[in-house]
Amino acid sequence: MRNWQNLMRASALALSLLLTACVPVAGMRIGARPEAAGPVVVEVRLRGFNFEPAGLLIQPGDTVRFVSEGLFHTVTSYNDRIPPGAAPFESRDLVGLLNPGGVFNLTFTVPGTYDYFCVTHQFLGMRGSIIVGQPGGRGSDINTGEPTVEEILAPAPEMAS
Repeated sequence: MRNWQNLMRASALALSLLLTACVPVAGMRIGARPEAAGPVVVEVRLRGFNFEPAGLLIQPGDTVRFVSEGLFHTVTSYNDRIPPGAAPFESRDLVGLLNPGGVFNLTFTVPGTYDYFCVTHQFLGMRGSIIVGQPGGRGSDINTGEPTVEEILAPAPEMAS
């Protein structure tokens, strides 16, 4: 009988500790990072013919570090699938093709959805999407429909003039 009571007490204590650890701090959403944490750097690996992860949720001010592994890649925005007011991006303009081991850092400040692709492997489905803050803007579900040649080759607005 005594062993049974000790076992019940230990189980109750373990359960209460587990539940206490699961309760969020007052004012903090579950899954949220503390306000004082500030901007973070998130890494996306370019492996084979994929961005890993292909989908990402970050906050304004965060930086995404794209790291090329194994092949030559680019990180290129679909110019008509980024939020209004956001600048189109193209890793080739800054560093050329990302050689294996190459890195391209990009800080996102305008909230919305950014769809992007690899110029050399887009036809193989190498596409990704980044949501900054809340989804919105002109980004789309990149898994429905293929972009037209005009969408892929459309110059960035500041390059067209």
